[in-house]
Amino acid sequence: DSESATGEPRAEHHMSDGSSVLPGRRRQAKPVRISAAGEARILAQAEPKAHDEAWLQRRIHEHPELLPIWDIEPAFWPAVPVCMELPLSSGFVDNLLVNPDGNLVLVECKLWRNPEARRKVIAQIIEYARSLASLDYAQLEAQVRQAQEVAGTSLYQIAHAETSEAEFIDAVARN
Repeated sequence: DSESATGEPRAEHHMSDGSSVLPGRRRQAKPVRISAAGEARILAQAEPKAHDEAWLQRRIHEHPELLPIWDIEPAFWPAVPVCMELPLSSGFVDNLLVNPDGNLVLVECKLWRNPEARRKVIAQIIEYARSLASLDYAQLEAQVRQAQEVAGTSLYQIAHAETSEAEFIDAVARN
């Protein structure tokens, strides 16, 4: 519609790329990745439904640096992936991460197109945190071993903690 609410014609804004946009209209943007060196690259759009929550979960497990943990709470960085699908009494945590200080990070993956994401993810994470808080360290280790792809690695070993194992266990129990 090229008329305003008052019936006046709207003036077009001419963009640097030669296109024009009417005021009040959204313009579709292309996502751009800018490297630390300042180099920009336009990202290609993924095929519809090419990625699901399991795909996102694997990416986070392989590259936890994708999460803005440092920006949210620096005390939880660096976060090291522990396991995916951690079984708890309230369900399965998509990703569990830990840092060398024994801080645990719970990740629940939801795609923007999933309407459940907007309504339930906060409640879901709170339930997971409540369930996790009810476990002692030995129970947590048992649940981690059940979810790990490579069994037998302890949280302490995964976290690369710089403290003694006893201090790390105490820190996890407090957190």
